[in-house]
Amino acid sequence: MYRLRVFYRKEGMGRFISEKNLHRNIERILRRMELPLKFTEGFSPHPKISFGSPLPVGITGVNERFDVFLVKSIDTASFLENSKDFLPEGIIFTATEWIDITAPSITSMETSAIYTIETSKDIDIEYFNNTGKVLEYTDKKIVVLFKINKLSHKKLIELLVNGNIISITREIL
Repeated sequence: MYRLRVFYRKEGMGRFISEKNLHRNIERILRRMELPLKFTEGFSPHPKISFGSPLPVGITGVNERFDVFLVKSIDTASFLENSKDFLPEGIIFTATEWIDITAPSITSMETSAIYTIETSKDIDIEYFNNTGKVLEYTDKKIVVLFKINKLSHKKLIELLVNGNIISITREIL
């Protein structure tokens, strides 16, 4: 068995695809690409795919990732090239790497992320000082380092819905 980590971007119209629909789409795409997928055992087998921490709808993801388990090795360059024909608009596979099958899970390795938040008006920096570490701050832009397990996306989504936010971008470290 082999474990391939796939890095991707979720931007443009793709940022409006919910995490659940994205997972379903990626599973279908991998099947259509006729990859030698490893399937779970049991009554209803499905491909073994492990996703990282979820990204809320409306937020751009720069360095998102998932692991796919395969029964034999593949050429990763042709995988990246062929994926362009299947992926929805705004989802782009950017890189791959082979991971040891016994390596820790993808979610346990994702501990922090940098959020770049661009605003149309001044933003309350106090919330970000209390929940994360502000790395950069200007009138219309704030860059914050958050611990993934400590962050509630609820406040970010509230800011996004209220119209103060132009864009939010997450980059997992």
